[in-house]
Amino acid sequence: MGPYAVLAVVPLGLAQCGIPRPLSLVNALPLLAAAASFAVEQGWLAALLCAPYCLWAMYLAGTTISRLRARGSHPLHHVAVDAAIFYLAGGAIFLELSRAGLYWPRFTDAVVLMTALHLHYAGFAACVFVALTGSGLGRKAETPLYRFAAWAVIAGTPLMTLGTALTRWLEVAAALLMAVGVTLVSALAMLTARSRGVSLLFSITAAATVLAMAIAGMYALTQVAGAFWLPIPQMAIVHGVANAFGFATIGLVAHWINQRS
Repeated sequence: MGPYAVLAVVPLGLAQCGIPRPLSLVNALPLLAAAASFAVEQGWLAALLCAPYCLWAMYLAGTTISRLRARGSHPLHHVAVDAAIFYLAGGAIFLELSRAGLYWPRFTDAVVLMTALHLHYAGFAACVFVALTGSGLGRKAETPLYRFAAWAVIAGTPLMTLGTALTRWLEVAAALLMAVGVTLVSALAMLTARSRGVSLLFSITAAATVLAMAIAGMYALTQVAGAFWLPIPQMAIVHGVANAFGFATIGLVAHWINQRS
């Protein structure tokens, strides 16, 4: 899922959130290098290949900070775009740590990689999806339902990462908050559809989201109860595939088509 995130989901998201020339050669080279890092074993070479991507994502975050200082208040869907860029930078840092083989007791090797992927999909892609949905809703984006769903997605990602480092209870609460937020946003996105084809794509996105978040929510709850009903690798595969393809890819493609219809 790592190469797919940097080669497909990141460009698709950046192309819709105002980043100048997201598919230019300057932007493509770091993405290609990061994907190539998965072709070699963890260590100094993999870390070296992934480093340009990490620096590039941090540069994007830096430009976002400068943009924030230059403007005043702005709509919630703009906040979601800013959050997406920061999560992309965080995901790139964790990806760099993973490819270098660096981890610590609370963050095992598998957890470091899953955190990197989570920041790319549930952080970056989900926040871009929130932003595009809010933009498509227009005045309806001012309703309490959208605002709650948007903030649940925006806040859920860092809370889950913090919970992994501190306490499982916070991790579980954040996972459930994230599940509710992403599910609600996926449902609201269907209201923005301008054609039957886009409506179908958003329906698939919503169904995939319900599946992915239901699995994540049940996994989190059973972890607290001590009932390990689904091993991490199997959970990650099912949850990850539903998120990567059903939600991130189809959802962002649906918004891309919707904007041009």
